[in-house]
Amino acid sequence: KNPSALKFTNFRADREVVMAAVTSNGSALQYASDELRADKDFVLAVIKKNPSALKFTNFRADREV
Repeated sequence: KNPSALKFTNFRADREVVMAAVTSNGSALQYASDELRADKDFVLAVIKKNPSALKFTNFRADREV
């Protein structure tokens, strides 16, 4: 329930855990691993679940996203 809790776990790179956290609260994406936040396919899937997570990506200017 607390998105910042993700930054204190070893699951920051776990797709399922991050997806569950972001689905609940889009701001959780800011605590995901750099690799997940740079993965365009993952980011697209996240944004479909919770559009508010877009502000925590480097894809804000990408028209496809």
